Amino acid sequence: MEIFLSYASEDKATAETITFSLRGRGHTVFLDRDDLPAGESFDHQIERAVNESDIFIFLISPDSVTEGRYTLTELKFARQKWRSPNNRVLPVMARKTPLEQVPTYLKAITILEPTGNVAAETSAAVDEMRPQSSWRLVAPTLRNLWLPIAATLVVLILAFLLFDKRYESSPSGENITAIGRNVTVTPSPSGNPTGVQATGGGVAIGGNVTGATVTTTPTGKDEDKP
Repeated sequence: MEIFLSYASEDKATAETITFSLRGRGHTVFLDRDDLPAGESFDHQIERAVNESDIFIFLISPDSVTEGRYTLTELKFARQKWRSPNNRVLPVMARKTPLEQVPTYLKAITILEPTGNVAAETSAAVDEMRPQSSWRLVAPTLRNLWLPIAATLVVLILAFLLFDKRYESSPSGENITAIGRNVTVTPSPSGNPTGVQATGGGVAIGGNVTGATVTTTPTGKDEDKP
């Protein structure tokens, strides 16, 4: 994941140990502003780095929450990207700081207060925040819909088979039904019909008996006659 680590310069040593731990777990971490390429607005590059991140880590200390510090500007960019910090922003208590000094946006979620190794606990917390992939979000919905979808497919297949069976040709010499008529197929003298000829205005569907004579008997009123 892409991670943006916001910290005050006074907490750089702590930030570096966290960065090494995260990179060891395969994450990409934006750490030092000095790594930014030249030729672009500093503010714009920082904002873009925040926008391209998946997780935003904010190291809380008396210095990082002091009015006028750039860490608060970075936090503003994060707030613009994520209206809710849940599962996206990880506030870490790097040094004891009065809660009344901590921005409300950070207090809206649980603040990580390491009791042991700050780098290890922060990395573990990041792994637990790993955003779900699109498939993992969609999968529960598909599991709930599979039975109705399967039932619909079965109905469609059965309907197709019944429709196809209705118009299937019968052997020569037997009565078959085609468009509301009884049709009698008489084989040609060769005994090997390959197509259809119809007399009496009959239409045979599904047949393949060229050279045969098809005699039709109306089942009701013949509406084709003038």
